[in-house]
Amino acid sequence: MSLKVDKKVWEAMKKKFRQADSIQLSVGFFEEDRYGPENENLLVAYIARVQDAGLGPPARPFMSGAQGLTGVVRSTPYRKDYQEAARRIILNLSTVQQEYAKLGTFLVQDTKEIIEQWSSPPNAALTVELKGFNDPLIETETMKNSVKFKIEKG
Repeated sequence: MSLKVDKKVWEAMKKKFRQADSIQLSVGFFEEDRYGPENENLLVAYIARVQDAGLGPPARPFMSGAQGLTGVVRSTPYRKDYQEAARRIILNLSTVQQEYAKLGTFLVQDTKEIIEQWSSPPNAALTVELKGFNDPLIETETMKNSVKFKIEKG
């Protein structure tokens, strides 16, 4: 009796996951995202970095901190989403590209919610007076409205 090994399924799975290595999902602010001429067309990513790292104002790590996007990505609900995405890819119910697009959409929404809800540290009294309200990461909503995702070759 001879045993024949069929590696087609295994090879197909490896090919799919190699595709995941060749592309990347980026969430945040990109070169085209800018404030208007009243703000010297500053890059939104620059202002986001200033806020996130506290390069002037107090740090509000909405992207990099445990309470920010980094924490969300590492959370248990997202780990379950990753496992479910891998299962769908393996079973040919979805592609890596489709799963990245789903994940990107969720991460954009989560980032916008983080920006809207961020409250600590609050704005300084002078900033509140100038803005007319106390919302540390929102003044014009340009930053919040600029959050998006891209799927690119990695």
